Amino acid sequence: MTHGYSSQIVVFTFTNSKCRLGNIFGELAVTFYRDEGRKVKTRLEKKSYGSIEFNVRYCFKVAIYAEFRRDWAEALRMYEDGYHALREVRFPKRLNKGVFGCKFCFESDYHEI
Repeated sequence: MTHGYSSQIVVFTFTNSKCRLGNIFGELAVTFYRDEGRKVKTRLEKKSYGSIEFNVRYCFKVAIYAEFRRDWAEALRMYEDGYHALREVRFPKRLNKGVFGCKFCFESDYHEI
């Protein structure tokens, strides 16, 4: 006569294995995004890019990687840096309105796109 203990052990072991596997993948993801963030942050610090647009892109990229790591302070700091850099970008007065069809306003400048 079996009391069903073996099936309970199998279910418990399977559930426990899924939790461990999830923890391992979580740690790997945090490590990956930390390393990628460091690479991009190094480019930002060295200013090894050609234009202000890349500065904006790299700031947002580092911020997103910080969010993935749940480092909210760094994410907020990098988003703020990205938005400040974005305000320095000058858009042409006229672009193809059919493609964009929207308007941007930075400080006192008004550019219709």
